[in-house]
Amino acid sequence: MRAERARALGLWATPVAVFVASRVVVWLGILFSGLLPHNPGLPADPPGALSQLMHWDAAWYRSIAAGGYVWARDDPNANVIFFPLYPLVSRVLQTLTGLSLTASMILVSNSAFLAALVWLHRYLVRVFDRETALWSILFLAFFPTSLFFSTGYPEALCLLLSVGTFACLEQDRPLAASAMAGLATATRSPMVILVLPILWHLVVKLRAAPRYLAYAAVCLLTSVGGLLAYMLYLWLRFGDPFVFVTGYEAWKAFNPVVAGPLDLLTLAAVARDLRANLYTFTARTFDAIFLTLSLAAATWGLYRHRRPLFAYAWVLVLFSYFSHAHFSLVSMTRYLVLAFPVFIVAAEVLGAAAARAPVLALLSALLFMHSALFAKWYWAG
Repeated sequence: MRAERARALGLWATPVAVFVASRVVVWLGILFSGLLPHNPGLPADPPGALSQLMHWDAAWYRSIAAGGYVWARDDPNANVIFFPLYPLVSRVLQTLTGLSLTASMILVSNSAFLAALVWLHRYLVRVFDRETALWSILFLAFFPTSLFFSTGYPEALCLLLSVGTFACLEQDRPLAASAMAGLATATRSPMVILVLPILWHLVVKLRAAPRYLAYAAVCLLTSVGGLLAYMLYLWLRFGDPFVFVTGYEAWKAFNPVVAGPLDLLTLAAVARDLRANLYTFTARTFDAIFLTLSLAAATWGLYRHRRPLFAYAWVLVLFSYFSHAHFSLVSMTRYLVLAFPVFIVAAEVLGAAAARAPVLALLSALLFMHSALFAKWYWAG
């Protein structure tokens, strides 16, 4: 009985400890950011540390939570390119608790990240083993752009829902997995990739029991329900269900295309961003390095395990690259942190703790640096 209680406690205590330790690094980075000059030309922050977690895209999500969506054709300031679930949940929390909108957004992000770590750890203990589970969540939590799991960004909610999708599939609960994926598609557009592992699971199930065809159809429809609901809202509000695509194209018009299809296929975009000055090195070179490592890890994981989990990571890495690298690798490292299966590969490939510990120390230092840069309005992903 005691052994079972200790085991159950460990399944909770381990990810909670990882969460606390990694967030301490983030807050230390914010604390020591006072040693950096404020990025010139960008607004000064109001008093309070929370405001330093609301930079860049967080301001767009806050505008949605505060005042809803706006759109005009060819307007790069239209906020329809940002999906609704995260600002909606934050606004509901604000209404229920009376917290400020900023505090609500930060609370949603951190709560979702903690829940994601707990769920991912339990899932990996079942599918792999305790050691792999521990080091996988360590690498994830201390990855440089895990910073965004504590900011006014939807990444933590995306992570929670994607982990939930695979955990439910592993327990043979495809409808629950589809519900998770459906919610995820209302957080960021790349989450539609979660349809692929659900489809794979349903195909295997249908081969054994063809009578489940109607059930499978319901699951597939549910798995994109968030995206469809958002498109319906845009159609009713603005008369066009695809204005989030139109808005993105308008935004790209202000970011010149610097890489064609051949450049992308030959990874010339990666080489371009590796040729960088000192400041760019802190943000852009890591995008190129981690993109290369993530693609290699996802490929190795898919080759070794033959699991939809790693196919998801592989497709997500490629989608992130081909959808953005035609004008820049900016934010690539932030997109890659959602490809959480690559951290499983890192835990396996590095093997002994003697190899893992230095990598974890390096990631921690980079997390500290990214947090300090972000707090002073420097681009950190």
